[in-house]
Amino acid sequence: MTINDTMADQLGVMTAFTIRVLLVDDQPMVGEAVRRVLLLEHDAEFHYCADPRQAQAVARDFRPTVILQDLIMPNVSGLDLVRQYRADPATAAIPIIVLSSREEPLVKSEAFKLGANDYLVKLPDPIELVARIRYHSTAYLAQIQRDEAYRALRDSQRRLMAAGIALAENEASYRLLADTATDIISRTDLAGTMLYLSPAVQRVTGYAAAELVGRNIADLLHPDDAGAYFERHQRMINGERPDSRPVEYRLRHKDGRWICIEGNPTLVRGDDDRPLGFVDVSRDDTLRKTLETELRAARHEAEAAAAVKGEFLANMSHELRTPLTSVLGFTQLALAQPDLTETSRDYVRKASNAGKALLATVNDILDFSKLESGQLEIRPQAADAAEVCRETLELFSEASAAKGVALRFDTSDLPPRLALDPDRLRQLLLNLVGNAVKFSDRGEVVLCAAWRAADQRLVVSVTDQGPGIAADQQSLLFQRFSQVGASSTRRHGGTGLGLAICRGLVEAMGGRIGVDSELGQGSRFFFEIPAAASTAADVQDLPPAPVFLPGTRVLVADDHEINRELVRAVLDPLGAEVKQVANGVEAVAAASRSLFDIILMDLRMPELDGLGTMRAIRDGGGPNANVPILAFSAGIDALSAAARLQAGFTGDLAKPLMPADLIAAISRHTAGRGPNNLGAHRAA
Repeated sequence: MTINDTMADQLGVMTAFTIRVLLVDDQPMVGEAVRRVLLLEHDAEFHYCADPRQAQAVARDFRPTVILQDLIMPNVSGLDLVRQYRADPATAAIPIIVLSSREEPLVKSEAFKLGANDYLVKLPDPIELVARIRYHSTAYLAQIQRDEAYRALRDSQRRLMAAGIALAENEASYRLLADTATDIISRTDLAGTMLYLSPAVQRVTGYAAAELVGRNIADLLHPDDAGAYFERHQRMINGERPDSRPVEYRLRHKDGRWICIEGNPTLVRGDDDRPLGFVDVSRDDTLRKTLETELRAARHEAEAAAAVKGEFLANMSHELRTPLTSVLGFTQLALAQPDLTETSRDYVRKASNAGKALLATVNDILDFSKLESGQLEIRPQAADAAEVCRETLELFSEASAAKGVALRFDTSDLPPRLALDPDRLRQLLLNLVGNAVKFSDRGEVVLCAAWRAADQRLVVSVTDQGPGIAADQQSLLFQRFSQVGASSTRRHGGTGLGLAICRGLVEAMGGRIGVDSELGQGSRFFFEIPAAASTAADVQDLPPAPVFLPGTRVLVADDHEINRELVRAVLDPLGAEVKQVANGVEAVAAASRSLFDIILMDLRMPELDGLGTMRAIRDGGGPNANVPILAFSAGIDALSAAARLQAGFTGDLAKPLMPADLIAAISRHTAGRGPNNLGAHRAA
């Protein structure tokens, strides 16, 4: 038996470049980021494919040792490509690392079912990315060598062992593979006595082949692994179909340490089907096991750090939004006073604007944190996308007019209603249009929106005539805390999170985002998201706005006195009866004594937190067991809005508290429960 030309060519390619990485991703900035990471790896060759329709052909031609496959791309699903790779004999065995914008257990499970080898949230830490690329590439190359060696040995060993002819007669047919393979090629009898070992055994175990031939492998096996090792071999002798998974066990190295081995033994039978022995191709798996242990430890540490970060952000959100509630709430009340002088009104308005700017910064940080942890909720509903676009432009009309920049909205053939999350669409547009106005000093900003009926997607672009962005800087745009140019940062401000949030939002909705720009020629940011057309039947008429009823009884539980005072200041003029308590224990006591129409509950309080207080009131069977209880939410608490509803809360009131939102929420949840409907209230 000789190595054929195709096999030799493949092995030659694989040894010329230890690592050959193919990235399939439609976002050039991702390709540039991976390219830069691999520049430092001198034994790596990198190929970037931006068109998913060409991915299969590129993989066949490039013959990578690992494929990095993005999940979300235009027209083609990353999961469909995984399926195609596995169906093509040329790419069926190549390791595939799926890249996703966030951790999604269901998608991850589906990817593994289709044949993916790994799953990473992009872009991972460069050290982890390189480690995983190296691990999968090394395993793939070893598998190729192992398969070729086994094919070369299988028929020869069977003939040799059955006929008993001299080994030297046919040794040349497989000696090249056995002597040069990095894996150990071995032959044992049915009892485990080692009859032949390739030279690689010395590199792996420290023993020369001559030192081990004639000994039983049990002499080297770890005591905890010997039973399973021989049990599997005995099942094969008994005629049972072997487990498709490799055999993993530990051997004692010549220097006394334990090393991890992965093998794939095959039972050799004679022409009369009588078992003769075993042929095995095994490799040193210690590095992989060590890497897996280190990665598990690193993941555990990262998860622990994420939990600590989440708790820290929840606390910071609470501490920041609490004073902002007072700043924004009381400034709105002050601006509503008719006897303010114009000078005083201007001062209050400036304080209010400063509070709103601080709130925007806090929201950016919290939104990005929720995107990272996969907690950001997308709530599609029938919405008028064109109206959302017009409302967004209207918000920037004053700022753009002050700079002499025109705003224009272009649209055609947008359905009256699309199934999408209007709040998240508005957030995207606020970031993109806000940036366009911020960085433009002339010309116009054009917002274009169109609907692509073929694949039911909303396509939006924002074009400006600003300074433009250099090609080598564009890869930084959608990274967190990144801004192009320090002087621009000082001039225009911002956290550097806006575009990173946009990318996270778009990908969370199953879309894609990008930029076209040239220095001095302006920029065009674009995104597309799934948005099926909604029929008239999908759109329900909104009920009439509820009216706030004088005499509504409100229990406010919050450990910050100024927040309680704000609620009283808003509701007292409307004739509400407001009862204040400073912690959960006091709230439970008050709810057990008096009947209320609604309870407003801070989630973070001393003595007893909001969740525990709500459950105590619900389970206590008192007069308020069934009344609406609204949670004061800072937006990043441990429980999501859906989980709070399931736990027993009736709804949320976001901090910082806006007077209009407070009145609307109470009116909505107390409709039919006011003092004129006590009987219905108690019956509920």
